[in-house]
Amino acid sequence: MGTAFLMGQSGSGGSSNADLKAVIERNAVNPVLPDDLTTVGQYAFYYCTGLAVASLPSGVTSIGQYAFDYCWALALTSLPSGVTSIGIHAFESCPHLALTSLPSGVTSIGQYAFSQCTNLALTSLPSGMTSIGDAAFSSCSSLALTSLPSGTTSIGSSAFFGCSSLIKLKCFCTSLGYTSFRNCTGLTKIWIPSTCTNIAIPYAGYSPFYGCTNVVIYTNASAKLLGWDTYWNYTGDSTQATVNYNISEAAFDAL
Repeated sequence: MGTAFLMGQSGSGGSSNADLKAVIERNAVNPVLPDDLTTVGQYAFYYCTGLAVASLPSGVTSIGQYAFDYCWALALTSLPSGVTSIGIHAFESCPHLALTSLPSGVTSIGQYAFSQCTNLALTSLPSGMTSIGDAAFSSCSSLALTSLPSGTTSIGSSAFFGCSSLIKLKCFCTSLGYTSFRNCTGLTKIWIPSTCTNIAIPYAGYSPFYGCTNVVIYTNASAKLLGWDTYWNYTGDSTQATVNYNISEAAFDAL
């Protein structure tokens, strides 16, 4: 049975008393993580601002909520391939986190999981991804996605708020949350499929594209869908993005 590193304490042997004391006091820098570690539990390294582990043990499959929240020095470039669960706020405010991909078994990203990870430069998400939580990637200014997985159903409120490096994106989903792409100032082209039937926006300021002053929207829908509220394409209080209808995915790829 594998080790669980929970709340700053190890569930079995492998870490020294000094390592545990450092974690509990939130001044851990490079603690010894057990080779058989499978779970990094909730709050395990919360606010360990100097934490600089270079990698996680290969058997890790689950990273709990707030596990590495505010680990300002954490500069991981990869996660173990067997990781399937990443909890809410798991890596929030880790500005040096430098992941270039996520493990293929990850199917959902919880709210604020990577918020304010300004060095996160993902170019794709796992193909099995189905949901992206509220503010999951907010203020990830280096995020360079070009497409969301085709099986994505929901994109939460402010999921990509302030992701200024997004330029051209295929946005597969069935629903778009409030301010989901707000202030993505580099976004110039986005494609939304006709299967996205829910963009319920009560006010202009809640529009998914508010602050995206250069964006043009493309869709394979033949006209505005019933589930797209009045303010769905607003980029400001009284300005709207141009919408081009009847644009297939292939035609968008060719732009």
